Amino acid sequence: MKVILEQIQLELKNSVDEKTQNTAQNFFKEEIKAYGVKIPIVNKISKDFFLKIKDNSKTEIFALCEELWKSGFLEESFIACNWTYSLHKQYEENDFKTFERWVQSYVNNWASCDTLCNHTIGEFVEMYPGYISRLKEWATSGNRWMRRASAVTLIIPARKGLFLNDIFQIATTLLHDKDDLVQKGYGWMLKAASEAHQKEVFDFVVKHKATMSRTALRYAIEKMPQEMRAEAMKKLKTENRKAIGSHQCALRVVSVRENPEYKDIAIRYFQKSWPTVLPVIYENCISHSIRAINPLPQWYLLEKEGTVIGCAGLVTNDFISRMDLYPWFCALYIDEKQRGNNYASLLMDKAKEDTVGMGFKYMYLSTNLVSYYEKYGFHYIGQGYHPWGEESRIYEIKLETANY
Repeated sequence: MKVILEQIQLELKNSVDEKTQNTAQNFFKEEIKAYGVKIPIVNKISKDFFLKIKDNSKTEIFALCEELWKSGFLEESFIACNWTYSLHKQYEENDFKTFERWVQSYVNNWASCDTLCNHTIGEFVEMYPGYISRLKEWATSGNRWMRRASAVTLIIPARKGLFLNDIFQIATTLLHDKDDLVQKGYGWMLKAASEAHQKEVFDFVVKHKATMSRTALRYAIEKMPQEMRAEAMKKLKTENRKAIGSHQCALRVVSVRENPEYKDIAIRYFQKSWPTVLPVIYENCISHSIRAINPLPQWYLLEKEGTVIGCAGLVTNDFISRMDLYPWFCALYIDEKQRGNNYASLLMDKAKEDTVGMGFKYMYLSTNLVSYYEKYGFHYIGQGYHPWGEESRIYEIKLETANY
């Protein structure tokens, strides 16, 4: 066993791709261990070495998989998942304990979680559906990966039209989960279920949309017809009262383009909030945005009980060198006395909604803040440079495609 593991590790080390190695961490908020090998190469290594052990017993192969998981390396976890799934015709009920232990003890990122759950555990619960009750227990776990696993395990069965009531029960348990990776997980599960049960999933989303996360909602309706998506988002736009924290406040995000009577209010508020920016810049940009032919820029105000308490923008470029990326979320500001209530998320949600509506799958921002935007699902992708000689951190968020 030790020899085969050493051979795999050597093969992975000899297959490192410099670009993959340098960019692997960018896809994860949590720190990962990775050799930096392209996925097709990992799969080939997995297949080649499985041919050498395929005649071993399931117990022996599972023991090898355990050692691969223990290494902590992303690529070795993928090989373990591939080998385990290759034995799916041999699954027995007792194997669930092994799979559950792997999720609980070794999974520490979305990629390993989804690779194990989509195929190995998903196949297992199709064979032994009584174990879906255990997935419902996972949904209440304090371990974020167990909660995500409770949903993403059912992705492939959901596409087949299976277990709809169980899917809704798990989604309901996860409905108010604050973890964005859990939100994406159950939103993805609902999207998969909509392929066979479109109306039922749409009705579920509409019933719960007032309190479910906006991230999960958008994932859930992504594959629905345009008119259904528009209806869901239209209803979302008309909600002027929204739960924030443990209380409700009369809040409204105002698009200045959609409400041109706010133009002068917006100009004054942006100028006051960002005094280091030349006043004429906001005056000129906001004024011309009202009748602009193109969808960008967009400028937003956040009202609370009729008083403006925040602002943000969505622009083609935020004075930064990465002109290949757009649109950019910018100029986020919340009045100091109103901070600590998660009000910024309302402006982000509106910008995300418009970004998706324009056909973009990513939104970007530049900042020098660390550990703030990460809470909202953004991840750091590198540095950018401003005309005045300074540099900023660049963050990206993926908005539509739920493949993680």
